[in-house]
Amino acid sequence: MPENMSKQSGYYRFPTIHGSRVVFVCEDDLWSVAVTGGVARRLTSNLGEVSHPFLSPDGAQLAFIGREEAHPEVYLMPSNRNPILTTLPQDPY
Repeated sequence: MPENMSKQSGYYRFPTIHGSRVVFVCEDDLWSVAVTGGVARRLTSNLGEVSHPFLSPDGAQLAFIGREEAHPEVYLMPSNRNPILTTLPQDPY
């Protein structure tokens, strides 16, 4: 649970788990915490709304949907670094 919310209830959404780590969405940011609990670490900030994080099978990469402006976009980041926008081919139709 995010450190500033340790005594508050909240909405912790879209969890993804790899090994001993959970990544989830709270306050429109991504957070990471050990599956056993403890202080969560904020992974994103100022990306607008984020959702649907997914850790890669080896736990090295983290993909998620971010909405900075009107359309949602796919972001990919090393699971311990800053996010990078990954653009997907536009639908030609």
